[in-house]
Amino acid sequence: MNRLALSSVYGSSTATVSAYNEKTGELFVGVDRVIKKTKIRSGSATVLKLETERQIKSISIDKDLLLALDVEGRVYLYNLAYNVEIGRMLNKECHTACVLNGKIHLEFMGYLQVWVIEENGFFTFRKEKHITGHQDNIILMERTEEGLLTGSKDGVLRLFSSEDSSSETVARNKSHPLCARKVGQEISAVWASGEITKLIQVEDAWTPIQKKYTMHNLLDAAISTYGDMAVLLDTSHNVLLYSTTGDTKEPIQKIFVSDGIKHVQFVEEDEWIILSGNGSVVWEWKTNTLLFNEQASSGQTVARDIEGSVVSGTVSGDVFMWDKGSSLCLKKIAAHSSAVSAIIPTERGFISASANGECKVHKASGTVIKQISAEIPLLVADADEDILAVAGPGKMHTYDIKRSKLIQEYDIDMPLAIKMMQNGVLLISMQGITTYSPDSVSGKDGPEQFVNASISETKDGLKISCLGESGMVYTYNHEMEELVEYRALPKYTNGMGKNTPLGMVHTENAELIITYKTARPDKVSTFRETIFASMFYNGQEIDKWKVAEHALSSSGYLFTQVSAFGALIGICTESGLYLFSSAETGMNSLGAWQKETPQEVSQQIEKGDVLSGLIGAIALQSPSLVHMALSSGDPVVLAKYLPSELALQSVSVVLSAMSNGLVERALMFLEEILKKIPVSSVLRRQIILILSSVINTSHETTGYADALVTFPHLALKEIEE
Repeated sequence: MNRLALSSVYGSSTATVSAYNEKTGELFVGVDRVIKKTKIRSGSATVLKLETERQIKSISIDKDLLLALDVEGRVYLYNLAYNVEIGRMLNKECHTACVLNGKIHLEFMGYLQVWVIEENGFFTFRKEKHITGHQDNIILMERTEEGLLTGSKDGVLRLFSSEDSSSETVARNKSHPLCARKVGQEISAVWASGEITKLIQVEDAWTPIQKKYTMHNLLDAAISTYGDMAVLLDTSHNVLLYSTTGDTKEPIQKIFVSDGIKHVQFVEEDEWIILSGNGSVVWEWKTNTLLFNEQASSGQTVARDIEGSVVSGTVSGDVFMWDKGSSLCLKKIAAHSSAVSAIIPTERGFISASANGECKVHKASGTVIKQISAEIPLLVADADEDILAVAGPGKMHTYDIKRSKLIQEYDIDMPLAIKMMQNGVLLISMQGITTYSPDSVSGKDGPEQFVNASISETKDGLKISCLGESGMVYTYNHEMEELVEYRALPKYTNGMGKNTPLGMVHTENAELIITYKTARPDKVSTFRETIFASMFYNGQEIDKWKVAEHALSSSGYLFTQVSAFGALIGICTESGLYLFSSAETGMNSLGAWQKETPQEVSQQIEKGDVLSGLIGAIALQSPSLVHMALSSGDPVVLAKYLPSELALQSVSVVLSAMSNGLVERALMFLEEILKKIPVSSVLRRQIILILSSVINTSHETTGYADALVTFPHLALKEIEE
């Protein structure tokens, strides 16, 4: 079987841990047991090929190495340059860990241990040092130029030197340290009691030179790159930004987002602050505005691919619009007061329907322009440009969308799937398949009671697949003629036993995908519920993969997304929308262009073969190599001769290079590339974000001038929807 690989995650509802690489501008976010790498300004995102055994607790970055620590004390080391896991080890008493100078530094019952990779081993490590100093568990590790700042529950902050393996006391406090940073010869620290301390070394002893008492008990804190600001999260979940210099006791800015916020972090040269917990959100503190708001994005119930976005709905009634390429949240809409049960694409936007019968018509921008109240609990819904059909337990209604008027009402049993047809409505219920037209009703009883169903357009025409309570699948055509029947789920004496079906969908190539939940033994919690997905073609299972662990309330709803390389499979989980592709099995056409190593690509560019080097850089998704290629050759010529199949893929990585300072040449390249591919509305937002610092600081640079020539809308203060 060809296993599908997780390629994107929309949303980060379970994420409270992240790490930021200041040199590359990349943010690494732990989403349950996987890690999403995002470059916010350029709007690019990928998922690392690493899956931890338990939920991720912390992440650390050192050059090309990433370290992840899960809640059971397992340490995972990952090479970012080659996108491969180097090794893992278990230390049950480990509360925090980080990677520094290629070595693993971890806590063990209050001691600091240093581990190195075995030179002659694979997936093996050797303990090099064991350092004493703290009297309680170490809960803080912050990197410095010399080594580490470590903090413990004993209220002690210590400075560890990697050169001579010494550890000295920096400060003591009645509360424990939440964060610390060493800038030059000065150390700034924030304590759980709300105290902000600055210290310098005087005659081999660290001496406080300033103390600021904020009078807030804190949950989390972060210090800016230069140590001049501190962002605090108090126990009431207020986010406060303080200056660490001067005597003022009032915060620079203050904001409350939600009670779910648990973690704060400076990013993008301290211009933005990431607030995470029950979904993340970017706080642009200078203007006091929120960007990419993913708050309360947990509990995704349904999702659909609509033009340049993925639109999803949650159990709380919110509707989210996600950018396909970057997986960033474009818009959050408080549309409904109950769970969203359907998202329906239309020519001019989409319709969202909720469990309490509310249906709202949206523009492509997400703006609500019309509301229809069905006054029945809704389970399924579909629409064309004129008619909306909704169904719930015992009832089905059809509405005139333009007039918001009820057309017809039908008595039915429990609905499973619905589809607007040219001559009426096709409904699948637990008892069978029925077609409703203005003049007649015709139907066909099922061979057994159905528990799930899908109606999809494929290259072979309309496919109707129904899953019976015995685990059998029955597939019909549009004339209700049975095409094939086969077993999809194991048969038990009591129906399907421990397998609970969740969702069904056909791909464009007529494969049927089924998601189901299975109870599996677990040594910690007796059992755990795991979501699996199986793919069938002509009655044969051709693929099966694990979607998510510990998925008690995941909907498992399926949707397909069209990309340059075929259909991708999206699945709704508690942690977010997971998007799976066949890139890992070589079906991604970019594999034909990819070089073995970044060093080979770099050598090609240095030797003058810039086009081949650029192709390799795009395939590797390396902004630094793209920067090197565009700086070495004519960007217009390179764009003209770039293979068409790589044009779309080049946009995100060139935007990353632009955010690193390559403005003029990147814009010239993009101008030529956009002649080959359709212009995305999201690209405009990304260009504005990337060039905002350039535009705000200088109106005379060539980058600014070229930006206005190539993208005239950059001169506007507001972005029109």
